[in-house]
Amino acid sequence: MINKKWLLVIIMCVFLIPTIKGNAITLGEYEAKLAKYKADYEANQSQQNKAANDIASANNEINSLKNEIIRLNKEAETLVQEIEEYNVDIKDKIKESKELIEYLEVSQKSNMYLEYVFDASSLKDLYYRSATVQELIEYNNKTIDELNKMISDNKAREEAIKKRKEEINNKEVALSNKVVSLGQQRNTLSAGAVTIEKEIKSYEEKVKFYKNKGCKTNDVIGVNCAVEISTFGFRRPTETGYVTQEASSSHRGLDIGSRRGTGEKIYPVGDGTIEEIYRDYYGA
Repeated sequence: MINKKWLLVIIMCVFLIPTIKGNAITLGEYEAKLAKYKADYEANQSQQNKAANDIASANNEINSLKNEIIRLNKEAETLVQEIEEYNVDIKDKIKESKELIEYLEVSQKSNMYLEYVFDASSLKDLYYRSATVQELIEYNNKTIDELNKMISDNKAREEAIKKRKEEINNKEVALSNKVVSLGQQRNTLSAGAVTIEKEIKSYEEKVKFYKNKGCKTNDVIGVNCAVEISTFGFRRPTETGYVTQEASSSHRGLDIGSRRGTGEKIYPVGDGTIEEIYRDYYGA
């Protein structure tokens, strides 16, 4: 009697193991997860490659900006030198023009400019002398104006160079920060790739194992294939179900019902040989 009770307890423990469909896994689900992780890995590698390319591009741009700074520094040095030379030329030209004008224009009681002009021997000579003096004065004034304009233009260029240097420095800082950020992103992706690789290896092993056990894509593992035998030598008889009647002295069995009704598949609980098939008055 005690042995029968213990047998009943063992059978109930085996059959009362939850067999809800949500816990049942098909080989196809493992294959789908494997495919997903492989796709994630490819996306990860693509992102890593993009980050690496962006880093290389940013570094190239930084090097280009550094070369431009070197060129601008040289240009700025040349400008400073030119401006200094122009300043000397202007001073010399102003001095020369001033001396000429002082010589030609009124000096104390005499007016040598007028004397030079009116000392002409003829009307033609008078016109020539007047034109010569006028052209000389205009030439000097024009030369001075051109030199002044050149200095003004070079000053403007100097300011433009200074502004461009500031822009380059700001852009170089932004690009350097971008390189750091991309490097951190790539490191994160690299660490994520290691995790994904582990998942891929795990699911590859599972898929390979169950395929070797004869499982097909739509097979429920442990039910349709690769059936796991319990410690007591029994398997689950159905994918889903619940106990409708327990074993007793008058009922030599454990009844299991299913919300699927006649659509529920029934599997043997253990290895054995079918000795007889019959239908009782309950329809079983």
